[in-house]
Amino acid sequence: MAKRRIKDVRGGPLSTFEKVTLMGAKEAVKKTAKLLRDRMVENAGLTDHTLDELEKLGHPFAIRRPQTLHNPNFQIHKQSGRLVDNIEMVKVSDTQYAVGVDEEKVPYIRHVVRGTQFMIARDFITGSFRQIQKKLNKVFAIDVAKAVRGVKITKN
Repeated sequence: MAKRRIKDVRGGPLSTFEKVTLMGAKEAVKKTAKLLRDRMVENAGLTDHTLDELEKLGHPFAIRRPQTLHNPNFQIHKQSGRLVDNIEMVKVSDTQYAVGVDEEKVPYIRHVVRGTQFMIARDFITGSFRQIQKKLNKVFAIDVAKAVRGVKITKN
């Protein structure tokens, strides 16, 4: 396979600085995707109440009488583990990862996130992102800065 040369928007080859910045960004994107996936797993895998305990509490996620068991209230109790086991991070391109749940593997995910006529919505996907959004931005900025810190810039 022939090696592709990446060109900048001006049509010329990338400078060393631009190449290093791009490499730093690629690693930062991967790192932040992992952080998001880990937070989603944490929020969708609570084990502090069993199904029997939730039933004794009167089904706290039922619309008829919703209760707040946790803060944030979008967290989910692990049951079979199917949902948690299928929170995935998939590489879309060199600079993009998708983090989420495959609906083919977890067909009920839409009902958990959006709710039903009987169950409140618990959007742990958006909630997880919002919980760590500032951290993700900081990690990204720091990792790109680390990548370019040692680059010597010379005038041509």
